[in-house]
Amino acid sequence: MIDNSGIITELKNRIRYDNLIELLKDVQELNISNPYLELLEAEILFKIGLFMETEKLLLKIILEENGDIVSEAKILLIYNYIRLGDINEVASVFDSFDIDSLSNNSILIKFYNLYAHYYSFIGNTTEQMNIFQKLNHIFEKLKHEYYFEYIEFLYNKADHYRSSSELVKSLNIVETSLDLLKINLDKYLLGKILLIKGHCYSQMGEYNRALLLFEEAEKLYTRISSRIGESAALGNIAGIYQLQGYHDKSIELYNKSLALDPYESRNAGFGYEGLGSIFSSYGEIAIALEYHHKAMRIREKINNPQELSFSFKEIGICHHLMGNYELSNEFLVKSLKINIDTNNIYHQAQILYHLVNTNIEYENIEKLNYYAALAENINAMNNDVIILYQLLTKAITLKSMKRPSKIFEAKLLLEEITNKYKSNKELYVISKFNICEILLYELELYPNDEIMDELSILTDETMILSEEISSQKLRVKIHILKSKLALLEFNFEEAMIQISKAEELVIDNNHERLAIFVLLQKELLLSQKIEWNEMKKQKASMSDRLEKSNISSFVSNLSMQNEGISMLVHDINNLVQLNQNYAGLLLLEESIPKDVREYITIIEKTSQNIKDLTTNLVSHNLPEILDINILELIVERIKILTSKAMDKKMSFITDFQRVDFFVNYTEMNRVVDNLIGNAIKFGPEHSDIIIRLYSENKYLVFEVQNDGPAIPKDFQSIIFNKYSRIHRDIPGSGLGLAICSQTLMLMNGRIVLESPLKGRKDGVLFRVFIPNQLP
Repeated sequence: MIDNSGIITELKNRIRYDNLIELLKDVQELNISNPYLELLEAEILFKIGLFMETEKLLLKIILEENGDIVSEAKILLIYNYIRLGDINEVASVFDSFDIDSLSNNSILIKFYNLYAHYYSFIGNTTEQMNIFQKLNHIFEKLKHEYYFEYIEFLYNKADHYRSSSELVKSLNIVETSLDLLKINLDKYLLGKILLIKGHCYSQMGEYNRALLLFEEAEKLYTRISSRIGESAALGNIAGIYQLQGYHDKSIELYNKSLALDPYESRNAGFGYEGLGSIFSSYGEIAIALEYHHKAMRIREKINNPQELSFSFKEIGICHHLMGNYELSNEFLVKSLKINIDTNNIYHQAQILYHLVNTNIEYENIEKLNYYAALAENINAMNNDVIILYQLLTKAITLKSMKRPSKIFEAKLLLEEITNKYKSNKELYVISKFNICEILLYELELYPNDEIMDELSILTDETMILSEEISSQKLRVKIHILKSKLALLEFNFEEAMIQISKAEELVIDNNHERLAIFVLLQKELLLSQKIEWNEMKKQKASMSDRLEKSNISSFVSNLSMQNEGISMLVHDINNLVQLNQNYAGLLLLEESIPKDVREYITIIEKTSQNIKDLTTNLVSHNLPEILDINILELIVERIKILTSKAMDKKMSFITDFQRVDFFVNYTEMNRVVDNLIGNAIKFGPEHSDIIIRLYSENKYLVFEVQNDGPAIPKDFQSIIFNKYSRIHRDIPGSGLGLAICSQTLMLMNGRIVLESPLKGRKDGVLFRVFIPNQLP
């Protein structure tokens, strides 16, 4: 038998510094049947990131061999399953070990290192510390004889202290590891150490230092062809760019990271989470939730509590942005509990800030005070980022009290943040905007040009910064504020420009909760034009202008909580769009058409509908019951929607029975508008939209049919859920069909989908059933 031990030893040494793809090629070209060579090949496959191939080869070794090599194969297999997120297989392989039989010190150390890694993975820090104590005793006895195993042990300890925010301890261990790696280099292990060091600096708020370390790790992993290492490094680089407000670059890098991880392992969870938080800041909340739920599903499968807590936090933030405060509280509390259990004070500080913010808008004083007290009692351990969150949490809590002394104290805290903590751009901008709000308060108390000038300058600065971090919600609020400030200077035209910019943002980015307030502000502004012109002529005092503009109320009004908000805002968006369509149609006419009076009447009516809806929402009342014949309503909506259909050269074909059936105008209008509007939106140009109305048994039946592409079968079961969208390239919130379904349930009706149409491969038909109330 040929002795290949020398060749294998040489190849094993190369795994520490060579290009893994080239090394894999050399190993496979040897064509030597040797289990140790196969184990080396499996390790190379694992470090590249080819997890399925790694599993296949390791299982072969375990089935065919015995002794120490089987133990080593099992250890690598567990690492592989952790990366894949198959927690059941991890437990199964662990159970197959007989620790007492592990006489080989190297294997025993590797086993305990693996256990320490596993306990970190599932968030059991107590057991992890017990393992560290065992390893300390072993290494004291062996005097660091097992060099690379010792560095792996140091890596696990550094990661433990980093996750518990003991960053100085973590960095000290990292430096020890780096010194050891200067003597004997292992590039794959070096990359892991660089990532830990970068995480420490990121948690300290030193983002530029963290970025350099992540980039160094990425270059290193690229050189040795470790796809999984490169994926992790790119994800971390993307995270830093995201924190610094460079979202386009961040999205590009997250997508690159995901492309390197075809198995959707742990790295994918971080990639989806990052993309979700960026789309959340863009105002694309439905898309953001999809990404966060993808991350959550991966993490639930992996059963990693700490990483699962990240998903809970981000989902909670999304629900806050949508005004779903109860759901926001639910997910944020889930995240907080995990981080309390794992003693992760860094993330506790973040989550408590969001919980306080949510309950300020929710107006739940008891919860607000409870979470504010928890945040204040966190031991920040001189960590700048934790201190920043604590200061900001305390500031917004004090500001919410609306008492002069407390607001003054909040301003001092916010100024401390903006003077000392500029590295976290997002929180820096939020602090700036909070100072703007406080200046509004001061302006009402002490009307003078000095505060006005300070506020104008700070508002302009904050707008620029909010554009840099792509915070659409913040930009909307600043545009409204700038509109108010323009009014104080009697610049009505500029006020309209600013409010129109806010309107564009809320409609383009589906900010449902903000949309209704923006539209209210615009309606109010338009109705006051004459009064402002008169005040300008009379040179009204600053006090009178402040009272007329109601400048300080716009922020508090953003916390409206009506549970029907999504439906009502969706209606408003439709109505506003209709007004714009008809205004455009009239402007394009070379001469006034005969039916101009009808168009104007429609515009007036839809504008009045906006006022009715928004007025009722603000007063927390439902719209008054208004009954109308359903046939009359459908005919009216077809007339209104004709211009949209004409834009796509589409025609309406109607087939109506004469029915004497009355419905609630507001409720049924939602259904008719959504179904016909969708038929126009998703149907092809030059096609027909067929609308039917007839009685059948005990039901009135209303149908809308178009020739659009068939809706996939696997999507049909969720099409009536909120935020379900097939066509990402077509603007929309994914709320329309959910609104139809919910509205019809209130009417004891239902809606069904038929797609494709019978005997065809395309087409969509929505059929609405309403109980026939006639005797």
